[in-house]
Amino acid sequence: MPVDVGASRLLAAWLKGLGTHLTNPKAVIYWGSILAIGVKPGGGTEAVAWVLVLSLLVNVTLTTSYALILSSQAAMAVYGKARRWIEAAAAAVFGAGAFLLFRTREI
Repeated sequence: MPVDVGASRLLAAWLKGLGTHLTNPKAVIYWGSILAIGVKPGGGTEAVAWVLVLSLLVNVTLTTSYALILSSQAAMAVYGKARRWIEAAAAAVFGAGAFLLFRTREI
């Protein structure tokens, strides 16, 4: 059920999510690899700054868009109806992955 919250609570939630994402070591490593790909040797400080700014803009735009889209009434209704199937599919994928790991593991 949707809850009406004030703009200050929405901003606080957005900032908390942004902080969580930006301090995630996997995200830092991922964006560091983008930086390594985007800046060629000898590219200089300006190239590094451009890649960092553009990466930040892409990251913030995508994660904010995902949050807005997935928190819509329509998305929540679809998920509510398909939840069991989604969770079953995820369990099957992770179960298959675990099986493959166990099967290929040398003892």
